[in-house]
Amino acid sequence: MTRPAFKCSWQLNKRRSRSLIALEIASRDAGQLAKRLELQTLARIQKVNAAANQAGAKVTELLVKWATTCNNENILLCKADGVRKPDVKMDTGSSSGSNVSNLL
Repeated sequence: MTRPAFKCSWQLNKRRSRSLIALEIASRDAGQLAKRLELQTLARIQKVNAAANQAGAKVTELLVKWATTCNNENILLCKADGVRKPDVKMDTGSSSGSNVSNLL
């Protein structure tokens, strides 16, 4: 009678070992997948940040061009009228607020 009990115990231990190995492999794979997803997410965040920075730089560039054009047109109109009016100065934003709010 001891032999069948030993056999059952051995088979049970073998199944447990296989289950533990499968769990270790699944855990490792899940860890690798999580790390890969984390890296992909970080890469996407960096791309979005880079695009936002480029868009912000382009908006600032366009606002500066617009302000310069408005200032130059104002000077030309004043000269055409024969009346000298003060030049429109663009606030650099160093003392108050942002460039965008000062230009608008």
